[in-house]
Amino acid sequence: MGTQILNHINTINEKDFKHAFQYILIDERQDFPTVFFELCEKIAENKVYIAGDIFQDIYENTNKTQLEVDIVLNRCYRTDPRTLMFAHGIGLGLFEKKKLNWFSDPYWNAIGYSIDRTKGEIHLSREPIRRFENLNTQDFESVIIGDLTTTKNVIKVIKNLKITHKDLKPDDVAIILLDDKRKNIYDYIDQLSFAINRDLEWNVNRAYENKIKIPDSIYISNPNHIKGLEFPFVICITSAIINTYKYRNILYTMLTRSFIQSYLLVTDNTGLEDNKEGLRIINKKKKKK
Repeated sequence: MGTQILNHINTINEKDFKHAFQYILIDERQDFPTVFFELCEKIAENKVYIAGDIFQDIYENTNKTQLEVDIVLNRCYRTDPRTLMFAHGIGLGLFEKKKLNWFSDPYWNAIGYSIDRTKGEIHLSREPIRRFENLNTQDFESVIIGDLTTTKNVIKVIKNLKITHKDLKPDDVAIILLDDKRKNIYDYIDQLSFAINRDLEWNVNRAYENKIKIPDSIYISNPNHIKGLEFPFVICITSAIINTYKYRNILYTMLTRSFIQSYLLVTDNTGLEDNKEGLRIINKKKKKK
Protein backbone atom coordinates (compact mmCIF):
# COMPACT_ATOMS: atom_id res chain seq x y z
CA MET A 1 0.00 0.00 0.00
CA GLY A 2 2.72 2.48 0.97
CA THR A 3 4.70 1.74 -2.18
CA GLN A 4 1.62 2.27 -4.35
CA ILE A 5 0.89 5.62 -2.71
CA LEU A 6 4.49 6.75 -3.06
CA ASN A 7 4.57 5.72 -6.73
CA HIS A 8 1.37 7.65 -7.36
CA ILE A 9 2.73 10.79 -5.67
CA ASN A 10 5.88 10.57 -7.79
CA THR A 11 3.73 10.82 -10.93
CA ILE A 12 2.28 14.17 -9.86
CA ASN A 13 3.71 17.16 -11.71
CA GLU A 14 5.93 19.29 -9.47
CA LYS A 15 3.85 22.40 -10.22
CA ASP A 16 0.67 20.66 -9.09
CA PHE A 17 2.13 18.98 -6.01
CA LYS A 18 1.31 20.42 -2.58
CA HIS A 19 2.87 19.24 0.67
CA ALA A 20 0.41 17.83 3.19
CA PHE A 21 2.34 18.95 6.29
CA GLN A 22 5.16 21.27 7.26
CA TYR A 23 6.58 18.86 9.84
CA ILE A 24 5.94 15.22 10.70
CA LEU A 25 6.88 13.58 14.01
CA ILE A 26 7.09 9.77 14.09
CA ASP A 27 7.54 7.62 17.18
CA GLU A 28 8.28 3.87 17.40
CA ARG A 29 10.30 3.90 14.17
CA GLN A 30 11.01 0.19 14.51
CA ASP A 31 7.32 -0.53 13.83
CA PHE A 32 7.31 1.02 10.34
CA PRO A 33 8.75 -0.08 6.97
CA THR A 34 11.28 2.05 5.09
CA VAL A 35 8.73 3.07 2.47
CA PHE A 36 6.66 4.78 5.19
CA PHE A 37 9.53 7.15 5.98
CA GLU A 38 10.08 7.82 2.28
CA LEU A 39 6.41 8.70 1.97
CA CYS A 40 6.55 11.04 4.97
CA GLU A 41 9.63 12.79 3.57
CA LYS A 42 7.75 13.31 0.34
CA ILE A 43 4.68 14.95 1.86
CA ALA A 44 6.46 17.00 4.57
CA GLU A 45 7.54 20.43 3.41
CA ASN A 46 10.29 21.09 5.96
CA LYS A 47 11.41 18.13 8.05
CA VAL A 48 10.51 14.67 9.36
CA TYR A 49 11.52 13.81 12.94
CA ILE A 50 11.81 10.09 13.68
CA ALA A 51 12.22 8.54 17.13
CA GLY A 52 12.44 4.92 18.18
CA ASP A 53 14.01 2.29 20.38
CA ILE A 54 17.26 1.29 18.72
CA PHE A 55 17.39 -1.88 20.79
CA GLN A 56 14.08 -3.02 19.36
CA ASP A 57 15.28 -1.98 15.93
CA ILE A 58 18.33 -4.25 16.01
CA TYR A 59 16.18 -7.34 16.43
CA GLU A 60 14.57 -6.60 13.08
CA ASN A 61 17.86 -5.68 11.42
CA THR A 62 20.27 -8.26 12.73
CA ASN A 63 22.69 -7.83 9.85
CA LYS A 64 22.66 -4.04 10.04
CA THR A 65 23.86 -2.52 13.30
CA GLN A 66 25.00 0.93 12.16
CA LEU A 67 23.42 3.92 13.83
CA GLU A 68 21.74 5.81 10.99
CA VAL A 69 20.42 8.57 13.24
CA ASP A 70 21.29 12.17 14.09
CA ILE A 71 20.83 12.00 17.86
CA VAL A 72 20.99 8.98 20.17
CA LEU A 73 19.20 9.22 23.53
CA ASN A 74 20.89 6.42 25.42
CA ARG A 75 19.61 6.92 28.95
CA CYS A 76 16.57 5.11 30.29
CA TYR A 77 14.78 6.91 33.11
CA ARG A 78 11.94 4.41 33.52
CA THR A 79 13.60 1.07 34.07
CA ASP A 80 16.04 0.13 36.84
CA PRO A 81 19.51 -0.11 35.22
CA ARG A 82 19.86 -3.70 36.42
CA THR A 83 16.58 -4.65 34.77
CA LEU A 84 17.59 -2.87 31.59
CA MET A 85 20.97 -4.61 31.44
CA PHE A 86 19.43 -8.01 32.10
CA ALA A 87 16.73 -7.43 29.47
CA HIS A 88 19.40 -6.46 26.94
CA GLY A 89 21.49 -9.48 27.93
CA ILE A 90 18.73 -12.06 27.66
CA GLY A 91 17.33 -10.37 24.57
CA LEU A 92 20.64 -10.63 22.73
CA GLY A 93 21.57 -14.01 24.22
CA LEU A 94 24.69 -12.56 25.84
CA PHE A 95 24.55 -14.96 28.79
CA GLU A 96 24.28 -18.03 26.57
CA LYS A 97 26.85 -19.92 24.52
CA LYS A 98 25.19 -18.93 21.25
CA LYS A 99 24.79 -15.15 21.05
CA LEU A 100 22.03 -13.71 18.92
CA ASN A 101 23.92 -10.51 18.17
CA TRP A 102 27.00 -8.46 19.09
CA PHE A 103 28.05 -4.86 18.39
CA SER A 104 31.21 -2.89 17.79
CA ASP A 105 32.68 -0.88 20.68
CA PRO A 106 31.49 2.48 19.24
CA TYR A 107 27.97 1.08 18.95
CA TRP A 108 27.94 -0.10 22.58
CA ASN A 109 29.21 3.34 23.64
CA ALA A 110 26.57 5.11 21.57
CA ILE A 111 23.73 3.21 23.23
CA GLY A 112 24.91 4.00 26.74
CA TYR A 113 27.37 1.26 27.64
CA SER A 114 30.97 1.43 28.77
CA ILE A 115 33.00 -1.53 27.58
CA ASP A 116 36.12 -2.91 29.25
CA ARG A 117 38.27 -5.82 28.16
CA THR A 118 40.20 -7.46 30.99
CA LYS A 119 42.03 -10.80 30.97
CA GLY A 120 40.14 -12.12 27.99
CA GLU A 121 36.76 -11.06 29.37
CA ILE A 122 34.43 -8.31 28.17
CA HIS A 123 32.63 -6.25 30.82
CA LEU A 124 29.69 -3.98 29.96
CA SER A 125 28.38 -1.38 32.38
CA ARG A 126 25.90 1.51 32.44
CA GLU A 127 25.74 4.68 34.47
CA PRO A 128 23.18 4.19 37.28
CA ILE A 129 20.17 6.48 37.17
CA ARG A 130 17.67 6.94 39.99
CA ARG A 131 14.15 7.89 38.98
CA PHE A 132 12.77 8.05 42.52
CA GLU A 133 14.86 9.73 45.19
CA ASN A 134 12.61 8.44 48.00
CA LEU A 135 12.81 4.80 46.86
CA ASN A 136 15.97 2.83 47.56
CA THR A 137 15.81 0.15 44.86
CA GLN A 138 19.08 -1.36 46.10
CA ASP A 139 17.12 -2.90 48.97
CA PHE A 140 15.60 -5.52 46.66
CA GLU A 141 16.34 -7.33 43.42
CA SER A 142 15.14 -5.61 40.26
CA VAL A 143 14.56 -8.92 38.43
CA ILE A 144 13.49 -12.25 39.91
CA ILE A 145 13.53 -15.43 37.82
CA GLY A 146 11.31 -18.39 38.70
CA ASP A 147 10.65 -21.76 37.10
CA LEU A 148 7.02 -22.16 38.18
CA THR A 149 4.16 -20.66 36.16
CA THR A 150 1.26 -22.24 38.03
CA THR A 151 -1.56 -19.95 39.13
CA LYS A 152 -0.65 -20.87 42.72
CA ASN A 153 2.89 -19.55 42.24
CA VAL A 154 1.70 -16.32 40.58
CA ILE A 155 -0.61 -15.70 43.55
CA LYS A 156 2.36 -16.35 45.86
CA VAL A 157 4.44 -13.75 43.98
CA ILE A 158 1.71 -11.14 44.34
CA LYS A 159 1.19 -11.93 48.03
CA ASN A 160 4.92 -11.45 48.63
CA LEU A 161 4.72 -8.10 46.85
CA LYS A 162 1.87 -7.08 49.14
CA ILE A 163 3.95 -8.01 52.19
CA THR A 164 7.01 -6.08 50.98
CA HIS A 165 5.09 -3.07 49.64
CA LYS A 166 2.30 -2.28 52.10
CA ASP A 167 0.62 0.30 49.84
CA LEU A 168 0.52 -1.99 46.78
CA LYS A 169 -2.60 -1.52 44.65
CA PRO A 170 -3.99 -3.88 41.97
CA ASP A 171 -3.18 -1.47 39.14
CA ASP A 172 0.48 -1.39 40.25
CA VAL A 173 0.89 -4.88 38.79
CA ALA A 174 0.83 -6.16 35.21
CA ILE A 175 0.84 -9.83 34.25
CA ILE A 176 2.05 -10.42 30.69
CA LEU A 177 1.59 -13.74 28.91
CA LEU A 178 4.37 -13.84 26.34
CA ASP A 179 3.05 -16.93 24.51
CA ASP A 180 -0.19 -15.44 23.21
CA LYS A 181 -0.54 -18.23 20.62
CA ARG A 182 0.03 -21.05 23.09
CA LYS A 183 -2.70 -23.65 23.35
CA ASN A 184 -5.08 -23.20 26.28
CA ILE A 185 -3.61 -19.82 27.21
CA TYR A 186 -7.05 -18.31 27.72
CA ASP A 187 -8.05 -21.22 29.95
CA TYR A 188 -4.97 -20.39 32.01
CA ILE A 189 -6.04 -16.72 32.19
CA ASP A 190 -9.52 -17.79 33.33
CA GLN A 191 -8.01 -19.87 36.13
CA LEU A 192 -5.58 -17.09 37.11
CA SER A 193 -8.30 -14.44 37.10
CA PHE A 194 -10.51 -16.60 39.32
CA ALA A 195 -7.63 -17.21 41.76
CA ILE A 196 -6.76 -13.50 41.94
CA ASN A 197 -10.35 -12.56 42.68
CA ARG A 198 -10.78 -15.38 45.21
CA ASP A 199 -7.45 -15.20 47.06
CA LEU A 200 -6.60 -11.51 46.79
CA GLU A 201 -10.08 -10.01 46.34
CA TRP A 202 -8.70 -7.95 43.45
CA ASN A 203 -10.49 -7.00 40.27
CA VAL A 204 -8.96 -8.25 37.01
CA ASN A 205 -8.57 -6.19 33.86
CA ARG A 206 -8.37 -8.43 30.79
CA ALA A 207 -6.58 -5.80 28.76
CA TYR A 208 -6.23 -8.00 25.67
CA GLU A 209 -10.01 -7.61 25.35
CA ASN A 210 -10.67 -3.97 26.28
CA LYS A 211 -7.19 -2.55 25.47
CA ILE A 212 -7.32 0.02 28.30
CA LYS A 213 -6.02 0.45 31.85
CA ILE A 214 -8.70 0.25 34.54
CA PRO A 215 -8.05 1.81 37.97
CA ASP A 216 -7.88 -0.55 40.93
CA SER A 217 -7.63 -3.63 38.67
CA ILE A 218 -4.65 -5.89 37.98
CA TYR A 219 -3.64 -5.71 34.33
CA ILE A 220 -3.47 -9.02 32.39
CA SER A 221 -2.49 -8.97 28.74
CA ASN A 222 -0.52 -10.50 25.92
CA PRO A 223 2.41 -8.47 24.49
CA ASN A 224 0.21 -6.76 21.89
CA HIS A 225 -1.46 -4.40 24.36
CA ILE A 226 1.37 -3.47 26.72
CA LYS A 227 3.62 -1.36 24.55
CA GLY A 228 4.00 2.22 25.73
CA LEU A 229 2.69 1.41 29.21
CA GLU A 230 4.62 1.18 32.46
CA PHE A 231 3.94 -0.37 35.85
CA PRO A 232 5.78 -0.53 39.17
CA PHE A 233 5.75 -4.33 38.95
CA VAL A 234 5.59 -6.65 35.94
CA ILE A 235 5.20 -10.44 35.97
CA CYS A 236 6.22 -12.01 32.64
CA ILE A 237 5.03 -15.59 32.10
CA THR A 238 6.35 -17.80 29.31
CA SER A 239 6.59 -21.49 28.50
CA ALA A 240 10.26 -21.32 27.43
CA ILE A 241 13.03 -18.93 26.36
CA ILE A 242 12.84 -19.23 22.58
CA ASN A 243 15.80 -18.57 20.27
CA THR A 244 14.14 -16.31 17.73
CA TYR A 245 14.74 -12.60 17.21
CA LYS A 246 11.04 -11.81 17.37
CA TYR A 247 10.56 -13.60 20.68
CA ARG A 248 13.70 -12.06 22.25
CA ASN A 249 12.49 -8.62 21.15
CA ILE A 250 9.16 -9.24 22.90
CA LEU A 251 10.91 -10.57 26.01
CA TYR A 252 13.21 -7.54 26.20
CA THR A 253 10.32 -5.12 25.71
CA MET A 254 8.06 -6.75 28.29
CA LEU A 255 10.72 -7.00 31.01
CA THR A 256 11.39 -3.27 30.71
CA ARG A 257 7.75 -2.29 31.29
CA SER A 258 8.47 -2.10 35.05
CA PHE A 259 10.09 0.81 36.85
CA ILE A 260 10.63 -1.04 40.15
CA GLN A 261 10.72 -4.81 39.69
CA SER A 262 10.16 -7.47 37.02
CA TYR A 263 9.49 -11.17 37.42
CA LEU A 264 10.26 -13.74 34.75
CA LEU A 265 8.41 -17.04 35.30
CA VAL A 266 9.37 -19.85 32.90
CA THR A 267 7.88 -23.34 32.61
CA ASP A 268 10.76 -24.99 30.73
CA ASN A 269 14.04 -24.22 32.50
CA THR A 270 16.23 -25.19 29.53
CA GLY A 271 19.05 -22.63 29.39
CA LEU A 272 17.55 -20.74 32.30
CA GLU A 273 20.57 -21.25 34.56
CA ASP A 274 22.84 -19.34 32.15
CA ASN A 275 20.53 -16.33 32.34
CA LYS A 276 20.27 -16.64 36.13
CA GLU A 277 24.07 -16.51 36.28
CA GLY A 278 24.07 -13.41 34.09
CA LEU A 279 21.60 -11.77 36.46
CA ARG A 280 23.76 -12.72 39.46
CA ILE A 281 26.76 -11.06 37.83
CA ILE A 282 24.79 -7.86 37.20
CA ASN A 283 23.56 -7.74 40.80
CA LYS A 284 27.06 -8.52 42.15
CA LYS A 285 28.60 -5.64 40.20
CA LYS A 286 25.83 -3.34 41.41
CA LYS A 287 26.47 -4.20 45.08
CA LYS A 288 30.20 -3.52 44.69
CA LYS A 289 29.46 -0.02 43.47
